[in-house]
Amino acid sequence: MKKNKVIILILFIFILFGCTKKEESPYRKNNKMYFGSYPQTLERNTSKIKKLNKIAGTPTDGWTSYKYYIENKVEDYMYYKDIDLNNDNKYDYRGVYFNKYRPFHTHMSCDDSYTNQIRHGYEINNIYYFKYETIEWKILEENDNKLTIISNIALDSQDFYPSFSRDIIEHDGAMAYANNYELSNIRKWLNYDFYNTAFNIKEKEIINKTLVKNNYEDNSYSSNDTLDYIYLLSDEEINKYYKSVDERVAGASDYARCQGLDQIVEGKCTLQLRTPYQSNANYTLLLDHSGKIIHTEANSTYTGIRPVIVITL
Repeated sequence: MKKNKVIILILFIFILFGCTKKEESPYRKNNKMYFGSYPQTLERNTSKIKKLNKIAGTPTDGWTSYKYYIENKVEDYMYYKDIDLNNDNKYDYRGVYFNKYRPFHTHMSCDDSYTNQIRHGYEINNIYYFKYETIEWKILEENDNKLTIISNIALDSQDFYPSFSRDIIEHDGAMAYANNYELSNIRKWLNYDFYNTAFNIKEKEIINKTLVKNNYEDNSYSSNDTLDYIYLLSDEEINKYYKSVDERVAGASDYARCQGLDQIVEGKCTLQLRTPYQSNANYTLLLDHSGKIIHTEANSTYTGIRPVIVITL
């Protein structure tokens, strides 16, 4: 009897101090940081999906439109809904629904031959749920208590700017080319949509506003430098932080694939950079699946997004 009591006591201590222990955000493990939360992995459990369907309700009723483009116009065809499954004031899942396919470029139609969604197994008129999970970040640089970190995988897929024009165009009252990073949609998306989705108030307190260099020599499409909480790497920073081409490439979340990410080649995807392509006003630079720096249209919707931030611990 005494032996049984000892075993029960040991089990209680193990449960209390072992199983229930959970590291709080942010925390560091080797050369990785774990910080913030974002929808990533597709839920495949049928019973969990049924429960989520009951909570989410009818698609589009109370759901939020992504306001994505088709044929140069914003259309309400792709929606999301965040769900707090445990009633703890934290989102556990993001539901995604679309009744038209997101095209490769914002000027294209929604034909199923012009989309990557169907190639990743995501089809119209279905609801898909993605788990909110802690974001894993790779440390690029460390200076004293400041860390420059980049998401370990592509978390989303977004266009740089929704215009195919090679002319100077209006950006919310300012005039610039489509590949101008300062006035780009991707910069706004990173510093508003992603910033407010991924981080709570406490986490935002350690994120630095960083001076981001956008003025490049011998590039007539340079823009002004910016002060940002979140940004994308430039081609110069790619060469600075990575010693080999293989280190530059990354995989992607299920959620990014559902958003229209390019096809995955050997587990890797294309990745958007913030640098304008110096030979064309509506092109930007990106990394292809092999880590080579190439260029694409600014209104490409299939480029993977790996946010970069500077935090102070």
